[in-house]
Amino acid sequence: MFDRKEYNKRYYYGQYKNGKNVKKKCLSCGKEFFVFPSRVKKGGGKFCSRKCVGKEVNKNHNYEVIKRCKTCGKEFYTYRYRTKNGRGGKFCSASCRSIWTVKHNRKKNTQIEIKVREMLKKLGIKFESQKIIPEGKTIADFYIPEQRLVLYADGKYWHSLPEVKNRDGNQDFLLAFNGYKVLRLGGDEINFKPIKCLNKIKKYLKKKGGVKWKQ
Repeated sequence: MFDRKEYNKRYYYGQYKNGKNVKKKCLSCGKEFFVFPSRVKKGGGKFCSRKCVGKEVNKNHNYEVIKRCKTCGKEFYTYRYRTKNGRGGKFCSASCRSIWTVKHNRKKNTQIEIKVREMLKKLGIKFESQKIIPEGKTIADFYIPEQRLVLYADGKYWHSLPEVKNRDGNQDFLLAFNGYKVLRLGGDEINFKPIKCLNKIKKYLKKKGGVKWKQ
């Protein structure tokens, strides 16, 4: 029966094999270990384990480098070498990177977003389009800062998919938890019932209070 421990002992750690292996001392922890002569000739055999290699890498690259996330503005730590080429060290998480990419790679608004934009302009409400909201890990289609109101124009097909519904629910929960109000308008409602949609926005603003619009 094959014995992995005995195999490692003989051939990997080099405690046997006719005494041909070289005894070295780890540069990180100082522990003595055995290594193949071929690895020493190639410049290897300096560390006894991957853990010790990682410690030395962190030490050389100076882990304690503070950067500010381009999406949420949060300060975070990153490797110094990642910031040298200008590609890394820009975002604190994968979600912030995704939000930034979606916002800046988008070329134009959808038809239903254009219609909602015209409704808000007609009401004379101050709003922001494609607003990044880090707390909700989302990009709001429209944001009314006076009430911290997040407004979405949801297409029928895409937002009817189960996985997208779950994502929308998670976003609504995070936004509500952080003090935002959320209003979602469906694509059919915007396209075929614009007056009803407009009255819904008015009613919602009147209910929350604090915002005036043109009559």
